[in-house]
Amino acid sequence: MIQLYLDYKKDLLKANDTLTQIETIYTNSLANSLWHLDRDQLTIQITGISKLPDVEYISINELREGDKYLFYEVGNKKITNALTKTIALKYVEAQEELSIGLLEVKINLDNIYQRLWDRILVILMTQTVKTFLVSLCIMFIIYVIVTRKIVEISRYASEMTPGSLDRPIEITKIDNSKDEIDLLVNSINDMRINLKSYIGMRDKAEAKLQEYKDHLEELVHKRTKELQNKNVILQEKIEEIKNFQDKLIAQEKLASLGSLTSGIAHELNNPLNFIINFSKACVEALDEANELLKQDLNQEQRTELNYVVSDILSMNKEITQHGKRAEEIIKSMLEHSRHNKMSFTKTDINELIEENLKFAGQAIRAKYDGFSANIMKNFDEGLPPLKVVRADISRVFLNLFSNALYSMKKKKDLLGHSYVPQLKISTSHNNGLITIQVRDNGLGIKEENRNRIFTPFFTTKAAGEGTGLGLSLSFDIINKVHDGHIELDTLENEFAQFTITIPVNSAKINIPEERSGQE
Repeated sequence: MIQLYLDYKKDLLKANDTLTQIETIYTNSLANSLWHLDRDQLTIQITGISKLPDVEYISINELREGDKYLFYEVGNKKITNALTKTIALKYVEAQEELSIGLLEVKINLDNIYQRLWDRILVILMTQTVKTFLVSLCIMFIIYVIVTRKIVEISRYASEMTPGSLDRPIEITKIDNSKDEIDLLVNSINDMRINLKSYIGMRDKAEAKLQEYKDHLEELVHKRTKELQNKNVILQEKIEEIKNFQDKLIAQEKLASLGSLTSGIAHELNNPLNFIINFSKACVEALDEANELLKQDLNQEQRTELNYVVSDILSMNKEITQHGKRAEEIIKSMLEHSRHNKMSFTKTDINELIEENLKFAGQAIRAKYDGFSANIMKNFDEGLPPLKVVRADISRVFLNLFSNALYSMKKKKDLLGHSYVPQLKISTSHNNGLITIQVRDNGLGIKEENRNRIFTPFFTTKAAGEGTGLGLSLSFDIINKVHDGHIELDTLENEFAQFTITIPVNSAKINIPEERSGQE
């Protein structure tokens, strides 16, 4: 590379010397020929200049009154890589120097670059030949010293079998000196001896292993038979556990129904009292009417009879009304007690909440005399009817309300009159989802119990006061049956809030409506 750079600088220096030579030798003669307008002489002189190395373009411009006029031109002016020099042509007359023209000379640098490339190609070719010859010599030396021996080692390794381990590897050597290949040969021979020893040990181990294998097969067969017997027993136990779990779930549903008993008894007592009282009044009125009918009636008695008949009709109407009320209560009770196949019916969620809230309130008041809570309801009156399994959703609401009232009762026992129980219930409809929130300011739930609250058989109530299945069943009813979601937000000793979301249109519940058997 340095040599190429020096050659390049040398060629540039020659080009500059050529320009200097033209300026020194040809300037005066060219100025004289231009002054006398001797074109033939100029042609001879410029031809001589053009024969100088790498001169590509020559032009002479005549100066008249400050302007330039091309007088003579030869060569290619439009070269891209050029070394250009402009020389003033001066003529001396009567000891006065006159500028009469300009000589412009261009040397083509492409010629210099081409010579440089030619040198590069020559160097590359010679170096390639040298490298090839040196490599050939090195390869021959390596073959004699290394490759030939490695080929013999490779052949020995490829032909090596467990039966040929008695034959050592032997390498043909030119002299008795030792090198790395000899060390490799010794290592391979040592490996051969070790392999032979290891194979013998392996054969013994395989024989022992086969003995163990035969014994193991016998043990496995024996243990498999024992496991099969245990699996039969385990399957029976699993069936027993499933049956027991079904019984527990049924008991939880019965417990949910049992918590309604006192409330329903109170609800039934009112209409039944009305029915009994109005029935007695009807009997008395009918006796009075019979007495009047036995007599010859005057106008005043007829008026009195009409009044009695009117009272009887009014009391019969009341009896019918309270009888229907008792019938509705009994139907609601039957809904809670049903556990047959699912039946989705269009239901007014607000109305269902009101109904179960009343049952839960009556039950807690019957169990804990004198307890009451402030109920704050914020219902969306525009809530669309929702297809649900009415009995199942009633169980969910009743469980949430009963748990909330129970928690507030326990907190009331701890804090006394300074504590005001509050139960907030709200419903809303947004983006195709119906949301129900139940929030109480009771004892809340401990943080360590938060993730277990929906686990079957987990309860925070005292022994005998809960089965631990209520919220687990509620979770399955909302999530699995109604394609919804139930979640808990709580702070211990502050509040507990359950949020239920159920889609209005779900693929799981968007099925043809069935009659629930209540009509």
